[in-house]
Amino acid sequence: MKKLIPLFLLIALAFQAPLLRAQEYSKPEYSIWLGDLIKEAIQHGVRPQTAYNALANVEFDPSIIEKDRKQPESQQTAQQYWKKIITSQRMERAKSFYNANRVLLNQIGDTYGVQPRFLVAILSLESNFGDVQGDELIIPALTSLSYDGRRTAFFKAELFNALKIIDKGHIAQEEMVGSWAGAMGWCQFMPSTFLKYAVDFDGDGRTDIWHSVADATASAANYMHEIGWRSDETWGRQVRLTKPVPEEFMGRDVRRPLSEWSAMGVRGMNGKALPESKNIEASLITPDGSDGVSFLVYNNFNVIMQWNKSTYFATSIGMIADKLGNK
Repeated sequence: MKKLIPLFLLIALAFQAPLLRAQEYSKPEYSIWLGDLIKEAIQHGVRPQTAYNALANVEFDPSIIEKDRKQPESQQTAQQYWKKIITSQRMERAKSFYNANRVLLNQIGDTYGVQPRFLVAILSLESNFGDVQGDELIIPALTSLSYDGRRTAFFKAELFNALKIIDKGHIAQEEMVGSWAGAMGWCQFMPSTFLKYAVDFDGDGRTDIWHSVADATASAANYMHEIGWRSDETWGRQVRLTKPVPEEFMGRDVRRPLSEWSAMGVRGMNGKALPESKNIEASLITPDGSDGVSFLVYNNFNVIMQWNKSTYFATSIGMIADKLGNK
C-alpha cells in the first residue's frame, strides 16, 4: 500500500523549492563562472576597471530567476486590457504631461519626425512618465539571468552592453535600475537599444533616460524614426465590417490599399467610406477574434509592434494618441 504524503508536507516542499534552487546556484562554480565572465566582458570591449568593479562581488539573485520563470500568462481579452490600461486617470496624466512639456515635445517631434502625441502615449504606457521604471539593479539582474542558462547568450550580451553604458559615463552602476529583465528608464530600453538609439538631447554630455525628460523622449523618438516611423501617417483606425471579410485577408501580413478595403465593405466607424484619395496600404486585424472590434492598421502600427510585440499594447498606444488629439 502506498503511503500518501501529508498535505502540509507538500506545501512545505513547495515553499522550499526556491530556497533549494538558490542553494544550487550558490555553489563554488558560480565564483569560477564569475571570474570567466569578467574576462569575457573585457574581451568584448569593457574597460577592465569597470568589469572588475561591477562584477567581482555580484551575488546570484534567485528572485530574478523566479520572476523569469513565473511570468503570468495573460488570459484577458483586448477589451479587458484596454479598460484596465486606458483609464481616465492615465489620460489626465498624459494631457498634463503634454501641456507641461509642449515646447520640448514639439521640438523633438520636428527633429525626429514623430508626432508628439505618440511619444506621450509611449512614455505613459512604458513607465507612467518615469514613475514606474523598475527598482532592480541592472547589473546583478542581468548577471543572474546570464548564469541561469535559459537565455544565456541574450542576457550576457545585454550585460556587456550595460557595462559599456557605465563605461561611457552615462550613469553610475548604483543608479542603473530598471526591470528584472534589464529594461531601463522612462522608455524602458534594453542596454542594446540604448547604445543604438538613445540620445543626449539636453546636451549635458550624458544620455540619461532615467532622469532627463528630454533625453528619454528624444531617445524614444529617435528609435521610432530609425525603425521606420512615417510622420505623414497615423497608426490606423477602428473600422466597421459591413459584410464578412475572407479569413485569408486578415492579419498584419496582408496589406491592401484603402480602396480595396472599401470594396470589401470596410467602413469608418461613422459608416462613411474610407478616404480612397490617400495612398495608404493597411492591414485588417481583430485582436479579440472575428466577434471583436476591427482595425485597419498602417505602417506606423508595425513600428509600434517592433517596440513591443503585443497587439494589445500597440492598439493602446494608438488609442491613447488619438484621445490626445492632433496636437
